[in-house]
This record gives sequence, C-alpha cells and structure tokens, in this order.
Amino acid sequence: MEGYATPDTTLKDRNVIKQKLGQGYSYSISIIDSKDTIQRLKNFNDNMKHIRISGENGAGIPIPPKTISEVEEMAEFKEMKNLEELIEYMHRLTANKNKEYYLYALSVVGLDGTGFSGRITYESDNGEEKIIDEYGVLYLGYLFKKY
Repeated sequence: MEGYATPDTTLKDRNVIKQKLGQGYSYSISIIDSKDTIQRLKNFNDNMKHIRISGENGAGIPIPPKTISEVEEMAEFKEMKNLEELIEYMHRLTANKNKEYYLYALSVVGLDGTGFSGRITYESDNGEEKIIDEYGVLYLGYLFKKY
C-alpha cells in the first residue's frame, strides 16, 4: 500500500520537539493523508461491509465466511462519514478477551481473529463473489484499497 509524506501542519507549538525528515522539515506519513482521503474512506466502508474470510482451523474444521467485524469480534460495522469518525472508530475496543483497540485488531486480519491465512473474498451486494486471495491475510492498508 502506498503512503504519502506530507508537510506536517498539525504541530504548530514551537516547544514541541518534532521528528525531522531531512532539510529541517517535519512530516507526517499516512496511508490516508492525501487528496484521496474521501475515496479511501469510501473504500474502507465498502471493504468492511463486503470482505469475507473463511478456511479451516488447525484441526481441519471448516470456518464459514465471516465479515472482518465478526472475525475480530468488533461491533457491527456502520459506515464512517469522515476522518474524525474513522479515528474515533479505531479507538474502540474489541469484545475479545484481549480487549484490543480496533486499530491494532485491523493491523493484521486473518482467519478467525488470528494472523493465520484464510480465503479472502469480496462479496458484492448482488451476491457475486470475487476472490482477493485464496490463502492470505489482510493488512490495515489493504482495507483502504478498492476491490
């Protein structure tokens, strides 16, 4: 997933020590920090609703297709309207025993809430299925791509 390095406009306090990236300029690096933020947010909403992960557990027992929210034990997904809502969403905690922040839970999405590989598909509203990966995991940046 590509990211963008843009001049940091959020740290204005002169007393704050900034990390420097050459030539004395401060930068923030983000996969959603660009003119494409709205489109990437739409992609995230779409992917959270339509991506399914399935496969077999270590004992060979089939795991049926589940949404990312189901896999990671998150609340039912509701669309984000803006970046502020996305940030708030990422600060929520999962219902699993580890009580992880959504941001951490989404950093690697695998089979049944683990980092193990599974079959990843995109199921459109009309029921059509597109295979994203026969055997793999999703990383956070992938959730902002269009499938």
